[in-house]
Amino acid sequence: MLRDSHTPYESACFYCITSAIYTPFFILGLFLSNAYMLAGQNSYIPVYVFIVIAELLKYAYIQLVYHKDITYSPKQGFKLFSIIFYFMKQIKVIELLRNVLVMTGFACIVFVIAVLFGAEVLAKHEETMMFSCLITVLTVFPISLHQGVVSIMQFLNGIQGNDAFTQVLLRNIQFTVLGAWLGAFVIPLDWDREWQVWPIPCSLGALLGFAVSQVFSLVELFTKFSGKSTKLNSKYR
Repeated sequence: MLRDSHTPYESACFYCITSAIYTPFFILGLFLSNAYMLAGQNSYIPVYVFIVIAELLKYAYIQLVYHKDITYSPKQGFKLFSIIFYFMKQIKVIELLRNVLVMTGFACIVFVIAVLFGAEVLAKHEETMMFSCLITVLTVFPISLHQGVVSIMQFLNGIQGNDAFTQVLLRNIQFTVLGAWLGAFVIPLDWDREWQVWPIPCSLGALLGFAVSQVFSLVELFTKFSGKSTKLNSKYR
């Protein structure tokens, strides 16, 4: 969970820039290797692992750069063990369990919603659960990692923070869910394509929505920052 010693705007910019760089290439790799066709299968788990590792790396960088408890200087070298030890100290078992329970519950909610929208309960239950896990990893996991389980409950209750980083995480949810929803439109079309099978279009749409949200958030951040800079300049003239 992020502390108050960082700048939300700078953290948000770093998060969006890195995500906007690697996500399109990752999706392109899925296309070129036809790995996107594995959506809904156990073979798709490496995609989840990649997303989780990417989020962990972004979290680690933000903590290392903005957290007061770690002082890093290039002249001192890369103190890997001290960094690992620091993150191990930050892990609280109870909070970790709460996060896991909340994410599991959210995945079950997505599963039920998918069924209500037409996903088969018995014949495609494994595919639907894998899709639910993908949505959870793309939306709830970043909130859980960067801001904690309390923020997840606030998001679910419609309570939104005003800082830049919270807005970025909110855009993640909005665009990811929108992308998954738009992906469902091609499933009933009679094009007879292999990629029209549930949940391939929705999974791909969710990934594309996540990628678009990073670009949108980045533009939004720069627009707000430039607007504030203009106001400050005009104020001190």
